Amino acid sequence: MSDRRKQPRFKALGLSTPFGEVTDISDAGLGVFRKGRIDLSLGDTVTLAISHENAELEITARVARIDKVGLFRHEVGFVFVDVDEDTLTRVWTLADSACSEFAGPRCWVAA
Repeated sequence: MSDRRKQPRFKALGLSTPFGEVTDISDAGLGVFRKGRIDLSLGDTVTLAISHENAELEITARVARIDKVGLFRHEVGFVFVDVDEDTLTRVWTLADSACSEFAGPRCWVAA
């Protein structure tokens, strides 16, 4: 079985988007858990506002997958679109600041 992912994923704690709670993140995109109805379709391009408390970062992403995991519960996979190194650094800085409140040597655990 081949690994279809080119980038390693990490669990993300404390990050959210208007589409739901961020479950994992990588250099290529992120996963979101959504409760409630979903008004997205595969291939849609959206501006994601990734936030933690008072910090927020907007990034363009495309809907890569939508998995129904229960009644009005979905997992949505987003792929970042046209991301440069500076934006990627800001994504990881935001993720690091979100995880700083959790105890342990690293807050991200390989998914």
